[in-house]
Amino acid sequence: MTEPKKIRKEKEQEFHKKLILDAAKRLFAKKSIIEVTVDEIAKESGFAKSTLYSYFASKEALVSELLDSIITERLKELEDIAISDASPEKKILMYIGMNFEEAIEDRDMAVLLSRESHLFYDRTSRTLSKDIMNKILSAFKRSHSLLARIYDEGREKGVFREMEPRLFSTFLLSVIRGIIVRWWHFAPDEDIKFYINPVYEIILHGIEK
Repeated sequence: MTEPKKIRKEKEQEFHKKLILDAAKRLFAKKSIIEVTVDEIAKESGFAKSTLYSYFASKEALVSELLDSIITERLKELEDIAISDASPEKKILMYIGMNFEEAIEDRDMAVLLSRESHLFYDRTSRTLSKDIMNKILSAFKRSHSLLARIYDEGREKGVFREMEPRLFSTFLLSVIRGIIVRWWHFAPDEDIKFYINPVYEIILHGIEK
């Protein structure tokens, strides 16, 4: 195969893989990863089941690749926020904004990650392989660690009160996930960016007058 043909072939394969991954993502946003079948993904993507298997050895391989890209990208963004010169308060605002803005850009992935988080935390789950579970759990731990680092920075500067940093990170992540899922199911026409500042205010100042 000549070089131009090889390049065209590789681009075509990448395009087909993206179509399949996007189709799977749409389905995973509607119902659980557990429930979606390979037949459904093939039908949604417009490819034959045999074609799908030529790109992905199994549904699990497909799920793994789908999660890989988003986990890598989000961790990099959070790391950039954590090491930035911004104040601890600003870093929290940046992180909240990042999540809601990405939810607008990719609703299906946002809902998938938020709704299925229980699956990713469940060490006894038989839906995902041990390798994928370890990868996901490692990413969650890294997220908690970076958010705890931001909280510790604010505490050391006297901006935040004494609290267990991981309790703070768990609370923040839970609030963000809950709002995204509610938005998707009950208020999809709302501008979710409206919630950035209110969530920030509640996180920093609570609900007292």
